[in-house]
Order: sequence, then C-alpha cells, then structure tokens
Amino acid sequence: MSYFAAAVARRGRDWEAEELDLGSVEDLDGIVDVMRVATGDDADTVVLLLEEDDEWFAVVRLDEDSDPRVFVSDRRGDGDEHAGRDPRGGGRGRNGR
Repeated sequence: MSYFAAAVARRGRDWEAEELDLGSVEDLDGIVDVMRVATGDDADTVVLLLEEDDEWFAVVRLDEDSDPRVFVSDRRGDGDEHAGRDPRGGGRGRNGR
C-alpha cells in the first residue's frame, strides 16, 4: 500500500508545506500529533492532505486549539460511475437523498 501525505501550515500570511511519514500512525490522534510536530505549535492552521493508492483521500484541518476536522472520500477508484449511490435506486445516499 502506497500513500502520499503532506501538511500545509499557515503562520500569518505565510504558508509552508512538508511531506509526512505516517507509517507508524494508528489513529486520528496519532495523525494530529505528527501534524503538530512537523509544523510546530505556532501555526494558525494546518491542513493534511492524504492519498492512498489513487483510491481514496482524506483532508484533516487543525485550527489552533480546536478539534481536528476530517473529510474522507468514500469513492474507490474502481471506475463505477454509480459509486456512492443507494443501490435501491432513487438517488444518492440513504432515503434517496
């Protein structure tokens, strides 16, 4: 399994990016720790971009002392144009929404 992870940190008007090694990370707390160590505690905002095997991606955002906000894609790169749709029909997600 191959992945790419990079953290982008903002301090005032300046941004800097760094590639991250998440090989030993087991959970979200571990990801947050790696993000903070790599970018320092003085960053206003840190955004992690994570992609694995061109199949899914995640974005984790840290704003100073707030809890992390996480988005994880739910579509695999299998070419299925109907991925994410309710298999019973009627649109996307539960209850046809």
